[in-house]
Amino acid sequence: MKKILRYLFELRFLPGVSAFLFNSETWLRLLPLKRFFKIVDPENKKRIIDIGGGTGRLELALNRTDVFIYDTDEVSIDTAKQNFKNAISGNGDLSGFEDNSFDWAISVHTLEHIPGNEREKFLMEMIRISKEGIFLNFPEGEYAEKVCLNFLDRLKKNGKEPNKWTVEHLEMGIPRIEGIVNILKRQKKFVIKYFSISNYNAVNFYWTNIRASKNIIKSFFLSPIISVIKYIRYKHKPTVEIIVVGSNAEILNKFIEKL
Repeated sequence: MKKILRYLFELRFLPGVSAFLFNSETWLRLLPLKRFFKIVDPENKKRIIDIGGGTGRLELALNRTDVFIYDTDEVSIDTAKQNFKNAISGNGDLSGFEDNSFDWAISVHTLEHIPGNEREKFLMEMIRISKEGIFLNFPEGEYAEKVCLNFLDRLKKNGKEPNKWTVEHLEMGIPRIEGIVNILKRQKKFVIKYFSISNYNAVNFYWTNIRASKNIIKSFFLSPIISVIKYIRYKHKPTVEIIVVGSNAEILNKFIEKL
């Protein structure tokens, strides 16, 4: 029944609208990426790789099917190949790409799924294969950890299965922006800029009271309402953790100012 209602809802709206409405986290990833593309590649001419891009849903929502999609999940890549001519599966090792293979390397909510002791290698490889810079977006710090713990706790109390991705966040260790910045300072290729704001109460309320709810009316029908409220209230300051590293400080500053 839920799938039927969702399908009917999608028929009434433009593509991508329902994804925004039913998952308030989508815009937290989508809007910064949209601004990033607009500033660093307004003419869609850059070679950009999304590492951990899955099916490429973010790029597809932005009509950027020119982006290279790289992921370790072959099922996701098979889906990505339906829309992207450059969809690549791999084991997470970027050594197969030559130095400066891409203008930009991006990673959206992937860092928290990489073991803490492997993140430095991952980041340095992103830098090695990019000519102009890298873009990172990830959940960060103590507030993100609390959200994960509260979400899993509420799922358990409501008799629902734990969310595997949330469990992995905690197993791998939530990244700290200071730690990631310290890693990036060890490279000499690019300058570093970062942006972080944590709207803990709004995000915690959404995950524990909406997404974890066993009440279908609350979890399904109220989700779009909460999403819209969050967007209106925080559209200028969404909960995002962004690090951009690049050769052109002026472009990086321009991007950060737009967040």
